[in-house]
Amino acid sequence: FFAKASALQDQLTRDYRGTRRASVARVAQLRAEAVIVRSGQIHRQIEAVAREADEQRAENKYLEAAAGYDEAARLQRELNEAFPESPYASSERISEFRRKSETAASFELGLEIERNRDQLNGLLVARRTSEASELILKLRGQLRELRESYPRSSFNDDTLDLKIRYLNLVQSDLGDIQDSVYDAMLPIPDSSGVRMLRTEVPQALFSLIAGSNPSRNQGDMRPVDSVSWTEANDFCERLSWIMGRTVRLPTENEFRSAIGSLRYVSLEERVWSFASAQGIPQNVGTKEPLASGFYDLLGNVSEWVQSINLFQSEGALNLGGHAQDPIDSIFTVPRREMARAERNRLVGFRIVLEAD
Repeated sequence: FFAKASALQDQLTRDYRGTRRASVARVAQLRAEAVIVRSGQIHRQIEAVAREADEQRAENKYLEAAAGYDEAARLQRELNEAFPESPYASSERISEFRRKSETAASFELGLEIERNRDQLNGLLVARRTSEASELILKLRGQLRELRESYPRSSFNDDTLDLKIRYLNLVQSDLGDIQDSVYDAMLPIPDSSGVRMLRTEVPQALFSLIAGSNPSRNQGDMRPVDSVSWTEANDFCERLSWIMGRTVRLPTENEFRSAIGSLRYVSLEERVWSFASAQGIPQNVGTKEPLASGFYDLLGNVSEWVQSINLFQSEGALNLGGHAQDPIDSIFTVPRREMARAERNRLVGFRIVLEAD
């Protein structure tokens, strides 16, 4: 009807241009309505096919659902080619149906990857690193298969893929890294289920985890320095993958709880300040610890903390003072704010490990 009406209106407009009945806009409107009607029939067919595929997926008929989404994509492609001006034309819908098809087709593989991911985390928490190494290799193969065979599947997870690639690189060191971290942890006073590294992160550990050493004051047992707040958090994320538990920067409250009361404390025996270090950070853990058992919370290098009370657009905090501060200044527990991407040769960090 609309096609015939648009043809008649077009003829009228061309033959009687000067009359009130002539209207180019009316021709365009009728043609658009004709396109909507004709493409609407295919659109309704697409919707019916897609609904049936959704129902099959809900009934765990994944291969049938995948075929249904493929058919919906084919019909949508035909609609787009035949009626490019239709409001039902959509390249995004083709992409959506393809994604749903590949997600359905990869469902069993995706679930197996998720199960193996959870199992891997349990093995790492239990410190069964030999078994974890075998599962890392298996997961790497499964993720490669998923990415190559079903690139549009929703099961593709870039973060998991990065994690498994990284763990594959360090798998031979998993046990040694876990042992060294656990052996160097102490509970934080008044903080249940949270332990903190008794020293600042030394350069040897940072290099092993990060694969590089940005420090300007070089030395395996010196604290890592010239590392930004962002880079310190990246280090924590990688170590979390290795430990199977959350590793993070300490909060300011945790940091101060570990320091405890400084009343009657002789800082000269416990702090690398300007007077004792001549402005250069020294090997970690070589002064006396505080009463809580932690070394170098004050002096040596100032340490990044979580900075949870600051917006991402703001800076981040580092606490405790460093080797260029006078000891009377360090006694006040200096609190400094810097840009999150800034590096400083007198700023490092230590880590916190959360229990289950």
